[in-house]
Amino acid sequence: MSKQECTAQSLAKVLQQAGCPCPEGSLDGLATYLAMLMRWNRIMNLVGSSSWQEAATDLVADCLHLAGFLESLPLPENPVCWDPGAGAGLPGIPLRLVWHKGSYHMIEIRQKRAMFISQVLGTLSLPDTHVHNMDIKAFMGTSKADLIVSRAFMPWDKVLALFKDHLDEGAHIVFMAGSIPTEEEFYAHTKDYVPAGTHTYKSGSGTRSFFAARKAGR
Repeated sequence: MSKQECTAQSLAKVLQQAGCPCPEGSLDGLATYLAMLMRWNRIMNLVGSSSWQEAATDLVADCLHLAGFLESLPLPENPVCWDPGAGAGLPGIPLRLVWHKGSYHMIEIRQKRAMFISQVLGTLSLPDTHVHNMDIKAFMGTSKADLIVSRAFMPWDKVLALFKDHLDEGAHIVFMAGSIPTEEEFYAHTKDYVPAGTHTYKSGSGTRSFFAARKAGR
């Protein structure tokens, strides 16, 4: 199966079978990204997936679900989005192929991974999408974001603490997680945010979840 070429047509079929159809206009870009990911993965071990099909159903599908979840949040028309610890460009690159709002900044301190993302961005045409090869604290400086997407960056309570001074009231952090904290667990760790939505779905490797936290007023 892994030897089958990743084309828009073959990818559409795999995503359809996974219960996560993709907009037709994004399939060519996603196929290109997956082909590059598998090629670089043989050298750098970017992801655990051994085939593009596995990466599509277990990783890319997550990003397509994420796009729908972001649409449910009351974000500004042109949000400034940060994606710390971007790794192999997940969720950022697949997400930006289907969700084009605002500016999107992937921050990755590891040079080789940032180089991979840069190569992908040089190949694909993604709107206002950037990679920054630097430490997240150096990147943040005194600037602020409207949306932060956290995927396996650090524990959610530490993410909330790290970014609390870089979010205005009403800004969101979205976590791609295996489980969702209860309200009791949430408020035991923070009083600076309120829960702002959840979504749970089936993926190639089991149940996945998103949950959002919104910066509260003072």
